[in-house]
Amino acid sequence: MSLCSFLKGRGQRHHYAPFRKESFGRSYHQDYQTLLEMCLRNNCLFEDDTFPADMSSIGRGPLLQKLPPNLQWKRPTELCDNPVFYSAMAERLCLCQGILGNCWFLAALEALTFQWDILSWVVPVNQSFTRKYAGIFFFQFWHFGEWVPVVIDDRLPVNEAGQLVFVSSTCKNLFWGALLEKAYAKLSGSYEDLQIGHISEAFVDFTGGVTATIELANAPQNLWELLTRATCKRSLIGCQTHPGVRIELRICSYTTSVAMPCLYSVYKGIISVMLLGKETPTNSADRYPSCNLKERVLANGLVDGHAYTLTGLRKVTCHNVPEYLVRLRNPWGKVEWKGDWSDRSKKWDLLNPKEKILLLRDDEDGEFWMSLHDFKFHFVSLVICQLTPSLMSQEVGKKWICSLSTGRWVKGSTAGGRPRYYRDTFWMNPQFQLTVLRADESKNFSKPCRVLVSLMQKSKSRHRNQILHLPIGIFLFCVGVNIWINQSK
Repeated sequence: MSLCSFLKGRGQRHHYAPFRKESFGRSYHQDYQTLLEMCLRNNCLFEDDTFPADMSSIGRGPLLQKLPPNLQWKRPTELCDNPVFYSAMAERLCLCQGILGNCWFLAALEALTFQWDILSWVVPVNQSFTRKYAGIFFFQFWHFGEWVPVVIDDRLPVNEAGQLVFVSSTCKNLFWGALLEKAYAKLSGSYEDLQIGHISEAFVDFTGGVTATIELANAPQNLWELLTRATCKRSLIGCQTHPGVRIELRICSYTTSVAMPCLYSVYKGIISVMLLGKETPTNSADRYPSCNLKERVLANGLVDGHAYTLTGLRKVTCHNVPEYLVRLRNPWGKVEWKGDWSDRSKKWDLLNPKEKILLLRDDEDGEFWMSLHDFKFHFVSLVICQLTPSLMSQEVGKKWICSLSTGRWVKGSTAGGRPRYYRDTFWMNPQFQLTVLRADESKNFSKPCRVLVSLMQKSKSRHRNQILHLPIGIFLFCVGVNIWINQSK
């Protein structure tokens, strides 16, 4: 497939090259390799003054009330005799959430562990506490169109007993999860800024992919086939239970009536915002007003207002009747579903012994099976993150071309307003012209050419929870001679 895009008017276009090797280790004016060599040369351990080991990195808000007394910052080398950064031998489900209300982050991270090539990009696994150790590590996140390396020191917040306060591992000497969380907190502004969020946010930051949310109350009839296809395409999948609070941000909806016919528009009149976390920081009042979220364990073992990772699918047969099962994991590393197909459910006795042994693990590790029917009833939404073409394995006979276009609203220049109220100036909004050509190897004009468009909104605020997201939308118009011929017929 060949796709060409041209930009006209207000904005800039950049070819999207996410795996730029020259960007390795450069962030916040910090060069990882330079800092590492300097510390090794001076025989000292790195201390990051841009994200120091003090309360400024913790942040201000309800998180302060949950911190243990006498909070300390320790390096992994001070916490155990043989610290390990990353181990391929460690169990996949080894990370556990701490006192920070960031289940959305952990659920996305669990999904990432299924994609080794992407995980090893976000978490450069060749770092260690032995060879060239200087107390400095770096990670990479996709941030507004490019991969951004984030450099940190390895001082982590612990209680008086030397236990990690935030993310920890069931393998007590494994630290990649805790250090990754610290790097993500630095990117977001502070640990406090990770208190609440949506699993789709972390999916995008880990992959640069495009997320789609399916409301399970109105799930498509082919949901199982959709999940199967998403799994085959290596999509990251998460889900969320019914939250304690659902907030509706009402925005004026409208229809457009400009000269050219609008083929497609995205501008929702009501946006349902689902926040996941134990408490809402006070500095998020502007972003999510009147919100007081609490997580509680229900009688069925599920946690209200909580993010889970979808870790597997399985079709089984019970009395010659197919049963569709989904496997989920609670990022707490414990507290599991207690209904049908849970670890101790008698439903497992209906399967043949070999299949039961293959699927059932009676461990309190937070992972469990449940039927697709129960899943649709007890969970409110499903989030699927489709990897960008640059991260997907190349499909046979197909080629994707990606580009990044930027624009902004400037009063009196490119702030055209909404078409319902500002028809005369709507055209002033940033415009991007896209020319889609047919496949080079085919003259079949009926063969579809797929175009994927994703919108992002960038803020000047360094703190994630202080960002005020404005309503944005996209309108797709067909322009050219053919459209006028069709309209006249």
